[in-house]
Amino acid sequence: MANHTFPALILIAAFAVLSFMASAQAPSSDLLATWLAGHFYAEGALDQIYPANSDLYTMLPPSGWVEFMTAQGYSHDVFPFIYPPLWAWVAQFFTDILPFHSLARVASLINPALIGGMVFMAWRTTRSTLPPVVFVSVGIVAIAATNIGQVALRDNQPQILVSFLTVWALSRLYNEQPRSGGAVMALAAALKLTPAFYALLWVTRRKTRALIGFTITGAALAGLSVLVAGWPLHATFLHQIGAISDTIFLSKLNFSIDPVIAQFCCTDAFLFIDPALSNTALVETQAGGWYIMAKPPLWSALSGLALVMVLAGCTWLAAKSQDDPLIWPVLMITVSLISPLSWVYHYLAPAAFAPVLLDRFGQKAGTLTLLAVFAPLSLPIMAQIDAISPSPLLVQGTSLACLTLLATAFVVAILRKQAKIS
Repeated sequence: MANHTFPALILIAAFAVLSFMASAQAPSSDLLATWLAGHFYAEGALDQIYPANSDLYTMLPPSGWVEFMTAQGYSHDVFPFIYPPLWAWVAQFFTDILPFHSLARVASLINPALIGGMVFMAWRTTRSTLPPVVFVSVGIVAIAATNIGQVALRDNQPQILVSFLTVWALSRLYNEQPRSGGAVMALAAALKLTPAFYALLWVTRRKTRALIGFTITGAALAGLSVLVAGWPLHATFLHQIGAISDTIFLSKLNFSIDPVIAQFCCTDAFLFIDPALSNTALVETQAGGWYIMAKPPLWSALSGLALVMVLAGCTWLAAKSQDDPLIWPVLMITVSLISPLSWVYHYLAPAAFAPVLLDRFGQKAGTLTLLAVFAPLSLPIMAQIDAISPSPLLVQGTSLACLTLLATAFVVAILRKQAKIS
């Protein structure tokens, strides 16, 4: 087995090194948010951990962050911290001993390794008959050649770790380690809440051992977070989550159905957010601004109903297919599509499963399917699509069509396999 997987591990290491070498000037703006949260937590400035309370999510950082980073000579985007308080408490122990630049360089080596490792874990989860080096190479190309991977790597987005943990949890589950799989999924949910929704599939499918691992670990992490950071900071965090849920966020990198629909019916309701208004000292902002609008109550209710329907549909499909592992990328994609804020890198984990389509459909049909999904998402083609129109609609529409096609391909692969078994 070791000889079988060794070439894939070498490939992952090579990808990590090459990505590290290419990322010397990467701004790592998303990682910066965690570092700043830790810095201000260590300073005792708890009012500087999260943005000021607002009914809508503006994606603007706390008031003191830009001034502090400008004094450090930083001149890129500054984004807010929207993770649970536990991680601000953890980050405080690193800010004094590890300057942000050093942390970013470490992350620039670890994150591409995690992406490669995530694809490898998808190979183990699906038990693909493809050689692991082929599976991993196809997965890395599909991710790294598109904004799905490039935006995450450029900003050292923590979603890379969340995605790795999510796929690792599934690998443990499908390799007869359900309790540890549940525990790993709980750790992913402690970083970002979405994996907690994935775990609901274990509830509807009565996967007791996985649920035990998830519940015990999740409760322990939640209790630790409240113990070390206190409840008021958690109340502020939950308010931010509520604000995100109540906001329709229009950006070329938000691949969600909500802003696409809103562009057809509600353009007059959008409010433009200019980061320069809060980042006046920054001279190299990559974010040119974005639009937000309040999500009407009926719309929010329909979004909640859609989540219930997605869970019900995936539960039915899991029961019909004897818990085919491809249920999970279907769940991940559909949840992201109907969520209020789904950045392009939220699709990292399902993209890691894409090479299995070569296995399920055969080389010719599988290759054509992968090209149909990922070629339009490739950086050169996305740049051409973006140049056609300044509106986000064309980029978003193309991206949503490709991701919907990927989810559909997974569903077809599930049903075809089940039909062969039957």
